[in-house]
Amino acid sequence: MPDTSMYLLRLARRLRPGRSPVARGSDRIEAAALVIVVLLSLLTIPVVVTHGQRSYAHNRQIAEEAMASRYETTATLLADAPSRPRAGRGPVSENGTRAQARWTTSEGIELTGAVPASSGMSAGSEYRSGLTLLAR
Repeated sequence: MPDTSMYLLRLARRLRPGRSPVARGSDRIEAAALVIVVLLSLLTIPVVVTHGQRSYAHNRQIAEEAMASRYETTATLLADAPSRPRAGRGPVSENGTRAQARWTTSEGIELTGAVPASSGMSAGSEYRSGLTLLAR
């Protein structure tokens, strides 16, 4: 089993690069550069953490404001929902289809647009489940 004091001596040398009596000048410069890089890296951690916390708080506030401007409503389909999605024809919902619908905002303004719809829903059907429409 190796001697513990010898192990600690080697560890101390590794932690202080460039301190050997036979080290060249370039070895000492390299060691100093290594120490500076490690210290700068450690000093940037609090800065990065603070920036991340501020960024998270700012983005959370934006998300809360966006959610406050949304409301749930019932949309009435103006056209039959396609029986299956058509490839390359704009955005599709989770189940694959969208249909034109009309809904009323919380301010009483009537809007129309494409909403997610189940395949085969007919015109006049009401859609409410999970529908969150942006107030305009």
